[in-house]
Amino acid sequence: MVLAVASFVGIIRMRDGLDITDIVPRGTNEHQFLQAQSQYFGFYNFYAVTKVTEFAFLTALLFAHL
Repeated sequence: MVLAVASFVGIIRMRDGLDITDIVPRGTNEHQFLQAQSQYFGFYNFYAVTKVTEFAFLTALLFAHL
């Protein structure tokens, strides 16, 4: 029973894939940017969900509301 609970907790905490910082070589400008981005903006995830897919016509309107 304890093993099943421990396995379930491990499955819940598991992450899929690699972070981009694991792929970018350390000591590069890109790595420094990613570190600064995660340090200062790591908790500001932003997703824009729209119903319209014709963005070519609505780009000016979209930027007017941002």
